[in-house]
Amino acid sequence: VGHVVNNEAVAAAVAHHGMPISVVADASSFPAIYEILRQQREAWGVSIIAWRNLRGIFGVLHRREMLGLLIDWGYRSDGIPVRIFGAWTALPAGPATLAAKTRSRILPITIRRQPDDTFHVSWPGPIDVASPDPAELYRATQAMADALAATIAAAPDQWYSFKPMWPSSAEEAADLERRATLMQAGVPDPGPAPEFA
Repeated sequence: VGHVVNNEAVAAAVAHHGMPISVVADASSFPAIYEILRQQREAWGVSIIAWRNLRGIFGVLHRREMLGLLIDWGYRSDGIPVRIFGAWTALPAGPATLAAKTRSRILPITIRRQPDDTFHVSWPGPIDVASPDPAELYRATQAMADALAATIAAAPDQWYSFKPMWPSSAEEAADLERRATLMQAGVPDPGPAPEFA
């Protein structure tokens, strides 16, 4: 999912219907806020996992439970290069990599607030990741980027992005395109050029 409307309400509704769901959160930047969120989410039946707790993350996926991941945390050059609204950026490598390693499916979720203040939740269809091959990781991550862009385009006023989503220069965008071309050819992502790392 992206930072669109109210992810918390949707996760709580999933848990309320008896489906196990966990979400990943940053435990390092603001530990006090993380603890408040953990207590709040657990009161709703939603488990929270610190983003560095790989054992916990893999455990959820191996049990075939839902794992909520936000993919629009702002631009970071070390992600997988993708295009959103026609411009080069990068999304986290984690979702596609985890899906490939655990044979899990990625389900992009669209949440939209309706005029009556209810939420409409939908999804365009699952994204399967057949292997950890660079071209496959690129394809799956671009599919997530396309789903995110469609969600934002349908209701841009409901997207609350906290950080810039695109690189700050044309040169860095060109470096992302270079990396994407390599990945599409099956070459592992070499990462950003030193000046953009």
